[in-house]
Amino acid sequence: MDVMKGIWLILWIEFRRSYVIFWTIILSFMMLGAMLSYTFLSESEVIMNWNTNFAVMVYLTITGAFLIKSGIHYGVAMGASRVKMYFAICIFMLCIATISAFIDVGIYFASNAVFHSLGILFEVNSLFDFIVVEKNVVNYTSLNFALFSLTLSVSLLISLLKYHFGSIFLYLLGGVLALSIFIPAMNAYWIELGMWVYESDVLTIFVGVIFTSIIIFCLPLLLIKKINVFSNKKEAL
Repeated sequence: MDVMKGIWLILWIEFRRSYVIFWTIILSFMMLGAMLSYTFLSESEVIMNWNTNFAVMVYLTITGAFLIKSGIHYGVAMGASRVKMYFAICIFMLCIATISAFIDVGIYFASNAVFHSLGILFEVNSLFDFIVVEKNVVNYTSLNFALFSLTLSVSLLISLLKYHFGSIFLYLLGGVLALSIFIPAMNAYWIELGMWVYESDVLTIFVGVIFTSIIIFCLPLLLIKKINVFSNKKEAL
């Protein structure tokens, strides 16, 4: 347990600076947008919009890919097994997803309430505004946590796949997924998935996304045991 705490501490030290900078940039852009809206749109019916949880997803995708590398190297220095290192990284990612969900929802509801009360034509949007769910803190926090957990799990899996098979494999995989959107036989599945998300209730979406995240978090266990931390080659057990 002390080893895992050490990994969490080092990951947080490495992570916190970019995390604080990211939220500072988000808030700065919001304030700039609000000021521009107040200055130029006060007499119009046009509303300036800004989305935060999509930006969080992009940030977590990028930073999540670096966490696995830092966690493994620091974990080895502390004498931790690969499996213990991996679970420490996963738990850290879930904590980040939780914190990010609360921050994002707090900004969403607080900023919209303030801007509306001041008559500023600036609105913060959420991806969940476009699906049929009741707009409240509990629902949006739960869905944000599920979405950010899924984002981090995919980022972790991509990072390990790249480590094992190289960038070309990822390009091919991305190309196949992109083509599946346009292939009629596969296109129907994407449409059904979109309709399921749009029509389902909060609990159904939450359970479905969390279950998918758990599966994706577990998949890299097949790869983590064979990672050679001293080179970019696979290591036999």
